[in-house]
Amino acid sequence: MTMKSMVFDLETIANPAMVEHLPEPKIDSRLRDPDKIKAQREEKRQQQIEKMGLDKATALICCATVLDVETKACKSIALDPETLNEKELLESFWEIAYAYERFVTFNGLWFDVPMLTFRSMVNEVMPAAKISTARYQIANHIDMRALLGGWDSRANGTLDFYARAILGEGKAGEVDGSFVQSMWDCGCVDEIAEYNAAECQTMLKLYERMQHYYY
Repeated sequence: MTMKSMVFDLETIANPAMVEHLPEPKIDSRLRDPDKIKAQREEKRQQQIEKMGLDKATALICCATVLDVETKACKSIALDPETLNEKELLESFWEIAYAYERFVTFNGLWFDVPMLTFRSMVNEVMPAAKISTARYQIANHIDMRALLGGWDSRANGTLDFYARAILGEGKAGEVDGSFVQSMWDCGCVDEIAEYNAAECQTMLKLYERMQHYYY
């Protein structure tokens, strides 16, 4: 019997409420010029902020897209830039996920699922499905990157790379995850949702090709 499956992907940004809690940047002790010290402090603080969206403790999920494997129905849930109500986004995601038995991701084992779990805990939202994070086995979660990389979290290979290697075509557009924070800062919420949905479409194509070879 075929399991009801969905592809999903998350986009994240820095949580503004956590900026003040970042550790003080470490400044080169050899610097003596106050202007250079100030410039380096500002540069390192910006570097810290740019990494916040990758850390589940300092991030906010700004978009979650779900794509039904069978019907191809796609839905993107975006964070409201006015309220930053992540709880509402998570509740909407889990309401959809409840109907599914298998979850397909790209790097979900190390990023998407831990991010979902942690952010749900922070917002006191009870997950409506248990998405497995077990390694070296396939339960209800297919992490395509883990399979293609031999379960090595450090293995090379982006979604675009594997799409080109296996499908003969890269993912749509030139945007990647590194653009999301700046897109958010510019108010391009709809564009983030479009990018996230395009990622899921590429993931679905890759998943359909991998079936019967890896699971």
